[in-house]
Amino acid sequence: MAEAGEGDLRVLNMPDFGETDLASREKEAFRQRLRELRGRNKPTVLAECCGLNRNAVIGYENGDSLPGFESLVKLADYFGVGLDYLVGR
Repeated sequence: MAEAGEGDLRVLNMPDFGETDLASREKEAFRQRLRELRGRNKPTVLAECCGLNRNAVIGYENGDSLPGFESLVKLADYFGVGLDYLVGR
């Protein structure tokens, strides 16, 4: 058996969340923050202000998809929040 080396997660005693669990938690946190920040505005208004597709915004809020980095930055700038806050960290 190979020894744990530098860069090996076992050395850091990191919990194994599993890729699916982590992605699921991130989607849920982002979905909740986006809905909270959007408030009573329609998804169409948010999409137009941020230069995004309305269906994409609806997909983000439903947890069907996650935005790419550029879209995350646009949303964070629009709401005046940091990326960490937006993704629920």
